[in-house]
Amino acid sequence: MSNFANRSFPWTRKVQSSSESLRLMGILRPDSSLLWFSQFLSWGLNSYAPLMCVFGLVAFLKAYYDKLQSLIDHYFTVTLHVKATDESFDMLMAWVSSRKVDNAARSIIARVGGKSRGGVEEGDKKPISFSPWIGSFSFPFKCKTLAFEMQTVDRGLHKEEVITISCPGRSVQVLKEFIGACRHEYLEQIGGKITIFKNSGDYWKRISTKEKRPLDTVIISSSLKQELVDDLKNFLNEETRQWYIQRRIPYRRGYLLHGPPGTGKSSLGSAVAGEFNLDIYIVNAPSVDDQTLEELFNSLPERCVVLLEDIDAIGTDRQGSDKKAKKALSLSGLLNTLDGVASQEGRVLIMTTNHIKNLDEALIRPGRIDMKLEIPLADSDVTKDLFSFVFNPDKRHDAIDDEVILELSRLAGDFAKKVPELKFSTAQIMSYLLKHKNSAEDALKEASNWFGVAPREKQVKDREGKCKDSIESPQHSEDGFWMKSGNKEKPAENRLKRTKNFPDLKLLIP
Repeated sequence: MSNFANRSFPWTRKVQSSSESLRLMGILRPDSSLLWFSQFLSWGLNSYAPLMCVFGLVAFLKAYYDKLQSLIDHYFTVTLHVKATDESFDMLMAWVSSRKVDNAARSIIARVGGKSRGGVEEGDKKPISFSPWIGSFSFPFKCKTLAFEMQTVDRGLHKEEVITISCPGRSVQVLKEFIGACRHEYLEQIGGKITIFKNSGDYWKRISTKEKRPLDTVIISSSLKQELVDDLKNFLNEETRQWYIQRRIPYRRGYLLHGPPGTGKSSLGSAVAGEFNLDIYIVNAPSVDDQTLEELFNSLPERCVVLLEDIDAIGTDRQGSDKKAKKALSLSGLLNTLDGVASQEGRVLIMTTNHIKNLDEALIRPGRIDMKLEIPLADSDVTKDLFSFVFNPDKRHDAIDDEVILELSRLAGDFAKKVPELKFSTAQIMSYLLKHKNSAEDALKEASNWFGVAPREKQVKDREGKCKDSIESPQHSEDGFWMKSGNKEKPAENRLKRTKNFPDLKLLIP
């Protein structure tokens, strides 16, 4: 029995040996998920050598890549740089947008306003416009491939956008032709319009492009308007410019428009600029100091109109000694800027003020201000012109009948009789007429209620009220009065000060 138990059959030994070999193979053979690793190890040292050479070459070239790129850019590439603070930036962006080459840009910025592209209709409220942002792309121009790149550059306390246009080669002629094409297309787009700039810190920023305003839409005295136009036309003549150059006289011109508020001083300056195709540069005096104003004037183009509104609001401290106003524009700084040798030739300066008597004589002396024009309150002729301007039939759509013109002229004369002369500004009269713009008869009918049935009586009452308010409050000093003075020695003299704007006022003050 024991012999039988210890006996092993051949087939059992074969099964046992096969199972043991399977277990051994399972230990020695890696899992199927590690098969790639076993194959990688089976390559051997000779298989790694080419790969290591490739990585070494890449590491070696990477150290010299920047230097190589710099050498290529320096010797085999020409580059055009355009700053965001210059108008050429707008020219370039307009060209890129019109050609739709910016579709190749991988980075864009969205802004509300402007010409809309990319799915928002122009007629919709708050259209969105798109333009390239930080990044680069390429586009063709005259069989050349130009590279566009926008980046931001640190400029002290702020960052400035800069566009670079690069092209392979050693001649910049293609870049000059490119920016010339941008300028030509930009001028075609704004044809018949003027561009308005306003200072943003120490540089000029374009704020809008508007249609030129015809001179006949500025309703003031025709003689005053013609006097300004004739003088400016003579100044802008090429013969006049050569005359100034030959005699080494600074080729600049200054005008002062003064008068009560709402008489059309700023509107006249804008219309005159459009008449001679000059862009307008508006200086926001409270936001600049002496140095900033000088930098702004030095960066003006050769032919332009510089508009300084409400010049009487500028400080009168010539030394700039007020510690609280160190950053404010002083009179001394303004005078130095106007007379500065670096100030641009050919510029036209137009100042406006409501109170010419508040201006320092040094500011408006000849040489700085060459012509002073007072724009008074509306007289009878200006009132007639305002009425006719509002109710004249549209020549483009309506057939003009002589009888209609005669009737309108009669209504304008009747309306002017109901409006006291030199007592209302053109803005006040225009505001009233716009309320009745659909009916000239209603405007004439309601005029008596608005302007007063008895003009003379209304004037006296208004003056009494203004006189009382001026004594009680200094806020009414702009109407031609001063606050009651504390000078006990000459009370009568102080109380009658600045009353010549209202000739009957002396009869009202005891």
